[in-house]
Amino acid sequence: MRLIETNEVFSSLEQLDPAIKNKGKIPDIDATYTEFIHRYDGVSITPDIVLYGYQKVLEWNRRARGDGLPDDLWLIGQSGQGDEWFLSARRKTVFFFDHDQGEYGGPESFLDLKIDFTGFLRMGFLLSELEEKLAEGQEIDDHEQEVSDLLNSIDPQLSERYPFNYFE
Repeated sequence: MRLIETNEVFSSLEQLDPAIKNKGKIPDIDATYTEFIHRYDGVSITPDIVLYGYQKVLEWNRRARGDGLPDDLWLIGQSGQGDEWFLSARRKTVFFFDHDQGEYGGPESFLDLKIDFTGFLRMGFLLSELEEKLAEGQEIDDHEQEVSDLLNSIDPQLSERYPFNYFE
């Protein structure tokens, strides 16, 4: 398995034609996210990491603000189960919200993955590669240490912080 390099994060994504030029509607939280949202369409990296495209991100953020989303957070996507992914304007990191908690609460109801958007994409594409190997019939236990080490090379203890446990 291989962790993609920072300069490869967009290599497998389909570019919008034309790119979105109006940059005033999306907060400038992270340079990589700004490039993604204006140049690429939404994408499902894994069943648990679905990133919204430009129009959908605007629509879902309007709804989330009405539901009490803290001002610091910008909704960027969801899992296939209704959980949500956010970028923090203050911390510049990706957060996770478990929909089983019900309504948005204070900062304690969000899990900080402690990685920026680039790290989030790198993590997502690594987990996508794992999903492909599992679909081919490979055993998950054969990849546990390798995946854990690669995740932790993005940020220490990322494998423990990631909210979905592949290796139970």
